[in-house]
Amino acid sequence: MIDAKAKWIYNVSRSSYDYEDESDREDDNTDTIPILIQSEDEEKYEPKEDYVEDPEEDPEEDFEEEPVRKRQQANNMAETPEQLAARVRVLEQLSQNIGLLVQNQANNMNTGHDNPQAIMAKKIATLKPPIFVGKEDPMLLENWLRDMEKIFTANGTPETQKVNKATFYLREDAETWWENEGQTINNQPNFDWDSFKVAIRSRFFPEHIRRQKCSEFNRLNQGKFMSVKEYAQKFNEYAKFCPNMVPDEVSKAQKFEDGLAFKIQTRLGGSTSSTLAEAYSKACSMERILQRKEDVLGRNKRKDQNNANSQSNDKRPRFGNNGGNGRNNHHGGGHNNRNYQNPRQNENQQRNGSGLANGKYNANNNQNNNSNNGNGGRTFNGRLHVMSKSEAESDANIVTGTFLVNSKPAFVLFDSGASHSFLSKSFIEKHSFKPSSSCQAKVTTPSGETFLSKNLYLSMPIVISKTELPMNLIEFNLKDFDLILGMDWLRKY
Repeated sequence: MIDAKAKWIYNVSRSSYDYEDESDREDDNTDTIPILIQSEDEEKYEPKEDYVEDPEEDPEEDFEEEPVRKRQQANNMAETPEQLAARVRVLEQLSQNIGLLVQNQANNMNTGHDNPQAIMAKKIATLKPPIFVGKEDPMLLENWLRDMEKIFTANGTPETQKVNKATFYLREDAETWWENEGQTINNQPNFDWDSFKVAIRSRFFPEHIRRQKCSEFNRLNQGKFMSVKEYAQKFNEYAKFCPNMVPDEVSKAQKFEDGLAFKIQTRLGGSTSSTLAEAYSKACSMERILQRKEDVLGRNKRKDQNNANSQSNDKRPRFGNNGGNGRNNHHGGGHNNRNYQNPRQNENQQRNGSGLANGKYNANNNQNNNSNNGNGGRTFNGRLHVMSKSEAESDANIVTGTFLVNSKPAFVLFDSGASHSFLSKSFIEKHSFKPSSSCQAKVTTPSGETFLSKNLYLSMPIVISKTELPMNLIEFNLKDFDLILGMDWLRKY
């Protein structure tokens, strides 16, 4: 028999129902939330003996007493309002305790995973930030900084975490720089993301590159081959690197208009703009009008040319069997292109002496004619305007190409800003050229430095369009070009 005061314990951690005594519950030290439900009026349960049918019992009497017995049992099992209210309170307490247990378990599972630094690093990594390897290229550096700032803004990265998150994506030279100097830079007072940008720019956008960019910006113009849009893109890039040259919108607009193609400037009529956006809009509109005009004129010109060709075909005489001979005589009766010599070329050869021998450069002959040339042993000043490919690409008035110099292919730059013509020292050593004369040439480079050149190559043959155009060349240490033809060559030819 089980005591009527036994309590029904709901053990949450075991998810089972157990009947235990009060002493057993006190001895239980397991992490559980016991809820005790007690019924004071619960009848004692006693096991009954197996039912044995009484042969003398009347079945009809049992049939009449059965409903009465069931009604009495139902009345005994009915709960009073007080008991029902107590049971509801217990159930509410049970539900509350289960909710607390679930919350505690969830908190325990998240222990060690709520580090804000780790969460922010994971958010940034999902956006796949770019890598900066530390090349001294201001465009690469500025693009990397701009992309990182976009990611920081999108993720809401705190100011205190930006430097640590950004330096994680440094590689090669940039990573080495930060490993060596990062600790010192980090210890500066009030060090933050803006301070980091100043530090990395001073390392990978040094002063000599800044001066070079300002020099290229000073020579930038639209020229013949760039559209207004392309010119504006380059202008904005240089303006970012040289803010001192265009400190406000008015100066930006003025410099932008001064660099436009001359045909657009003349159509604008000297009008000025107060902002760069306004100047860009005017230039694009004028470019579109000029393009339409050229398209119309081009169509009309082709139409007139087609009409003229059709008329000439109608009037062309028809030849008989001698037609082929007539055509051959027509081509053969003129000069032979292969044997044809430019009269100007013969005149130059006579004026420069016997520097050319069968189309080849002859240093020995030229040594005997230094006095005729005027440059041998003389001291004079020279000037170089452009020395690198990047400078040449930014100036639309400069032309480059590959031509034969003393029968050797050479990469040539035509520069009207250079006072003389210069031959690369590496090109000379590669082909074992010997100087034909000496000189004392003080050559000034675009950076303002002056160098002394002592070797002169007289009447060096330069072949352009199958025509030899000899020129006196000064030896100089050029890196990107084999030959620079300056104003002396342009004036001569």
